[in-house]
Amino acid sequence: MAQISDTFPRYTLPVIEDPSEDPNGKPTFVADSFKIAVYLDAKYPAPNYPLAIPPGTQTLQKIFAEQFNNEVGFALVPIALPLIGTPGFLDEPGREHFIRTRTAWFGDLSKLLDTSPEKWAIVEEKWNKFGQAIEHNDTTSEAGPFVMGNQLSFADFVIGGFINWIQKVDEEGMPRWKRLSEWQSGRWERYWDELEKLGMSSTQVV
Repeated sequence: MAQISDTFPRYTLPVIEDPSEDPNGKPTFVADSFKIAVYLDAKYPAPNYPLAIPPGTQTLQKIFAEQFNNEVGFALVPIALPLIGTPGFLDEPGREHFIRTRTAWFGDLSKLLDTSPEKWAIVEEKWNKFGQAIEHNDTTSEAGPFVMGNQLSFADFVIGGFINWIQKVDEEGMPRWKRLSEWQSGRWERYWDELEKLGMSSTQVV
């Protein structure tokens, strides 16, 4: 698997291993969510397989993913990220690595956690900015729950990834997810329900 760059040989998750069609061939390894989506769309094309990146939208999907990560992702850091270091969430080697590396980035994680109304207001403002943009589809013939209306795309995997992360790290009663799911009149709860339905049938070939 190729490193990120010559000057920064960092390996990341997620990563996939795609077996070679040649019994004696080597598998292909691909890291980084967006690169994985591009690879899978090329290797397993429509119409036999569903596309993650609809034709002509690759640049837009990339821009959306980076903007959502930079805006919403960073706003969520004090609200949810420190919970990953909670004992029992990761195995001990993983927990040690997480605490060591994230402490180097953000400082003392115990002091980073902040679920104050002020922090939540920032997250809600940034999250709803994307939600309001998605609402433009609601009055068109392409109306649907996803970023591209009724068509699922990579952008939805980005949003869904953050929702899933919040649910996984949340505390008993899932107060973080409950709060987020109610924004925009429950739009995000309905959105997640649709993603879960697709996830249940994701192994099916169309």
